[in-house]
Amino acid sequence: MSSGLYAHRPDELDEIAVVPPAQRAAMRETAQIWSELIHELATLQALTAAALGAADDSARVAMLMLIEAETNEATALARQLRADPAA
Repeated sequence: MSSGLYAHRPDELDEIAVVPPAQRAAMRETAQIWSELIHELATLQALTAAALGAADDSARVAMLMLIEAETNEATALARQLRADPAA
């Protein structure tokens, strides 16, 4: 019974791209920023829904203030991505 494993000759490995450690770290950092940005956008969506369903004006104003703060965080993350050449 075969294990399905295949041992490659060294000359067959020449075409495989090797990502330098520094670039791998930058890619992980970019992935983390994207993850945080997606979280912020989901938070904005939830806060918007809560603001639309707020029972009174003071609750609505409080939600709008939170929406503004979350928007600022999402904007900062988007700027980080734009400034990152790995993104």
